[in-house]
Amino acid sequence: MPEHPTEFILEGGELSETQARELEKQVLSEPQNLELRLKLVGFYFTRRRYDPVYAKLAQPHLLWFIRNRPKSTEFATPYFMIFQDAHPEFFAEGKEAWLEQISRYPTDPRVMANAASYFALNEPKRARELLELACQLEPENSEWGWELANQIVRDVRPSSRDEYLEANRQALALYEKVLARSAGLIRFYRLPTVARTALKAHQDDRAKAYAEELLSVSTGYREDWNYGNALYDANVVLGHLALKNGEVEEAETYLLAAGDSPGSPQLDTFGPDLRLADQMLAKGRDKAVIVFLERIAKFWNDHQEEIEEWIVTIRNGKSPSWAQYIRW
Repeated sequence: MPEHPTEFILEGGELSETQARELEKQVLSEPQNLELRLKLVGFYFTRRRYDPVYAKLAQPHLLWFIRNRPKSTEFATPYFMIFQDAHPEFFAEGKEAWLEQISRYPTDPRVMANAASYFALNEPKRARELLELACQLEPENSEWGWELANQIVRDVRPSSRDEYLEANRQALALYEKVLARSAGLIRFYRLPTVARTALKAHQDDRAKAYAEELLSVSTGYREDWNYGNALYDANVVLGHLALKNGEVEEAETYLLAAGDSPGSPQLDTFGPDLRLADQMLAKGRDKAVIVFLERIAKFWNDHQEEIEEWIVTIRNGKSPSWAQYIRW
């Protein structure tokens, strides 16, 4: 097994339909083979969001992990989430399986945290309670504090300005405790989150320091799946800070540098945050925003038609309808 299951999951995302069917046959004879199941989870991940047929095919694998691997690190990725609105019956079955595991392992912080990952978007109050319990059960493990911080910022909405600011300050304090104990690749993985949160918490000096560190260390991880996230997030954070200080030309440079990201599993699937592009458009930097959009189209393949529409809209002197992609 690799150190992190993401490697197999990402490989699964590149499978063809024929290859996936062959893996399904193999699983029948090797039901305990984690590599096969992880690859199938990756294959079905994006597809099941839009197609109930794929959701039904993914269901036995996701339930298998809940019932057989409740203490595993696989759940620390978004690939095992089930969206209640899209698949209510599927979610209910997974919920029942997790509640059984919580009852079976009431003092295991890993089980609490893994269950919290499942409930994070659908039942956030339950998720936060589970993470708080994990912190109580194992206070010396900073990982639970990191996950609790994730849940805190996930629960609050930017429209509640004071609450939003306070939530990000709370989260930043938790994140920084973990980051202080992190080095090498793990620190590289965590820096984008800390830099973004520092920006949202109005801790500008710390946001700048983290973003600059991220740009510096990212050169040593060009082949890592997180490299595209690092390049994008660091430049966007620095762009926001430049714009906040009235340095529009510098902010434009950072926007274009963010667009040079090669993409990542997250950027390719969910798309990049477009707040900086929106703010630059408001500053009359139409040409720069168009160039930026042309660049992100290279990795955001599923939205190329939408991006083209945005470019046409901007050339016509109007603002695109892209509010759903303005997240932080």
